[in-house]
Amino acid sequence: MNIGADEYGSSIIAERSENKPRSIEIFTYSNPFNSSCVITAPAGAEIKIYDLRGNLISTPYPAGAGFVPLDKGDRNLASDRFQGVIWQPDESVPSGIYLVRAIFNDGRVASKRIVYLK
Repeated sequence: MNIGADEYGSSIIAERSENKPRSIEIFTYSNPFNSSCVITAPAGAEIKIYDLRGNLISTPYPAGAGFVPLDKGDRNLASDRFQGVIWQPDESVPSGIYLVRAIFNDGRVASKRIVYLK
């Protein structure tokens, strides 16, 4: 009769946590903002900013207009694991809601909503 007990002992399958996919997080400060916004994302991600219609507004790399890279010496904002930029929208960019997207080569994507108020 089988009552669900393991007659041969138990087996443990272990996985190393380094192999598990990590979530992508985008941090923005301040939000809403009126002159500049700090954006950080995991290192290696391509950062792009879109309007709500899906139009590409700006991209910081390589050296997009309106972006200032953060110094890796500031461990709170940029490091070996995170990259950071300061977005200073051009005067032609209207107030509104924008989406910051972090895109990796393997297809992972994360988005964050930011609000720009003039």
